[in-house]
Amino acid sequence: MVEAFRKIREKHPKSELHLVGGHPEITEPGVYGHGPVSISDPESARTVSRIWSTVTCLVVPSVFEAAGIVFAEAKHAGVPSIGGNLGGASDVIGSAGLTVDPGDVDGLADAMLRMCDPDVAKKFATNALASAPEYTWTSVVSKIRDIYTDASGPR
Repeated sequence: MVEAFRKIREKHPKSELHLVGGHPEITEPGVYGHGPVSISDPESARTVSRIWSTVTCLVVPSVFEAAGIVFAEAKHAGVPSIGGNLGGASDVIGSAGLTVDPGDVDGLADAMLRMCDPDVAKKFATNALASAPEYTWTSVVSKIRDIYTDASGPR
């Protein structure tokens, strides 16, 4: 991701990359590390809230992402996403962003550059907010109940 971000900085020198979670220390212009965060910790929660309110997009190009709850969180924040195209990330991201081959640095950089276009980012952000209600616990439980009801017949 940092390698792809370097390509972004060439065209958009004021761009920033905010890393959240366990990661090595990175001393790179425009890269800010926040380390692991927990929403149960008030200071961490403020950090996460501040990040959600200022970012252009979420970038998590995982090699495998079973579901990607973070992409649902991004939708609720009105933030488009870029994720890996392996696993379930593409299902959660849907029309709210882009997916790329996690090992394709140029493809990741291209996706990030697309999000630098305000009109593109706004379109994906609008889609994110529109599809966010599909990703509440109430909605998920309802879908699971419907699947089991369909499979076993009405009771």
